[in-house]
Amino acid sequence: MDPDIRKKINNTVRNFVLSENFWDMLDTIIKFLEPMVIALKLFESDTSTLSTVYFHFKKLMHRVSEISCNFSNNIQQLVQKRSMFLEESKNTDIEATGYREFTEFTSKRFGQEESVIMFTELVKFRQKNSPYDNKTIWLSSTNLSPSVWWQSWPNSSLQQLAIKILSIPTSSAAAERNFSTFGFIHNKIRNRLQNERVKKLVYIYGNLQLYEKGLKRKLIHDQRNDNNNNDINNNNNTGYSG
Repeated sequence: MDPDIRKKINNTVRNFVLSENFWDMLDTIIKFLEPMVIALKLFESDTSTLSTVYFHFKKLMHRVSEISCNFSNNIQQLVQKRSMFLEESKNTDIEATGYREFTEFTSKRFGQEESVIMFTELVKFRQKNSPYDNKTIWLSSTNLSPSVWWQSWPNSSLQQLAIKILSIPTSSAAAERNFSTFGFIHNKIRNRLQNERVKKLVYIYGNLQLYEKGLKRKLIHDQRNDNNNNDINNNNNTGYSG
């Protein structure tokens, strides 16, 4: 450490920085936070939907359970509590409430006759009765996202409703980013823009960002291909000269 910096640093801070235990503890904390940050980024992305939450949360639980330290049990219990919140749908009271709300929603949205048909389908689905008794399709549910899995039931009256529900975004982060773009375009200087002009400018700005991201990915991909080709050529030349 630089002598001048050493003099300015508080003794307590210096002891922490020079302590091996501190860095070991920091490394452990990073191991806990890293999978959580990855999960949060996924849930706040533009493409994240409700159907992906359960899978990624299970993956997060698995990653956290593999970490061992003095306080790992406390962290794992906190994560487990959130998991239990997801599992509460197995509770009979919540299930009964879900059935009631389902019938109320479908009656208002689709009418009584179609609501009866959809409720009957829902009961059959929950009990895995025909046509929901295909074991192969049920086994495939562990490897497919729920929204994709529901496409296996083209004759089900629940299919379109289930796909729409499972395709709902997991958070409002994407909308908040969109509002931020609106704020950037329609600011104090450009405050006389009409609504339609603002929408067009936001559309252009958003697509330019997507285009630039695509170009960056393409450049990285091309660079990797060039590096791989160079490595192959070098290996071939080395083999030939040998």
